[in-house]
Amino acid sequence: MIRVSLRFFASRVLKTKRMDKGDRRTLERVIFSDGVRSRVEAEILLQLARTIRENDSAWTDFVVAAVVDFAVWGSRPTGYVDPDMADWLIAVLREGGATALTRRIAREIVKEAHGVDRRFTDFIRPWWLPRLPWSAWSGAPEQRGWAPA
Repeated sequence: MIRVSLRFFASRVLKTKRMDKGDRRTLERVIFSDGVRSRVEAEILLQLARTIRENDSAWTDFVVAAVVDFAVWGSRPTGYVDPDMADWLIAVLREGGATALTRRIAREIVKEAHGVDRRFTDFIRPWWLPRLPWSAWSGAPEQRGWAPA
């Protein structure tokens, strides 16, 4: 379910393709004061980030932090990107292509999580092999901190 305030905010911003600092502050401090609560909300944030023409670094930082926090800490098992979350992340990050934003989100997810499903690391490998630590790519899932239930 999506918050009504987010629905109205997103429809206005998607029409104008603009967001100023006041809009960003409203989004951060009012609408998402308790974080992203669903995949739909995370997808809306990504859609806004892809649509807005004038991005400032604070906006990008907010989107990255919100999506990473939701993906890594927003569902059980907390701290891990399980197969279901990996499939969803692959779908939403693939949608916009390999942009600087999607690469940064993926890199931060791998850095923040205790363990990441192999499908996600296999998906992002062509984009970031030189930047990620070898431990993210090597060994069995149990050695990387992820052990499927």
